Amino acid sequence: EEEEEEEGKGTDGKKALEPEEFISNRRRKLEKMIGELEEQNLANIKPWEMKGEVGSKGRPVNSLLETNLDVTMASKAAPLITEEISANLEDVIKRRILD
Repeated sequence: EEEEEEEGKGTDGKKALEPEEFISNRRRKLEKMIGELEEQNLANIKPWEMKGEVGSKGRPVNSLLETNLDVTMASKAAPLITEEISANLEDVIKRRILD
């Protein structure tokens, strides 16, 4: 009889959960945790600088003038001119003139 009772118990002596119960309990806990995190995120009021793209209505008047912006401009780097590149360019020009 003891063996039959022990089969239904987990390692800590509590009754082992069926896979479906385990999954549903885990899902409930995760949904609760997600809900709490979402509430914290909504309650966390960020300054307008940290919100991403903000229009003029989403920030105070003239606040952009008081803020130091760090803007990176993507531009193509100038090619490095070496003797090899110059020689190749001269060869191309000479071939085109001959053709």
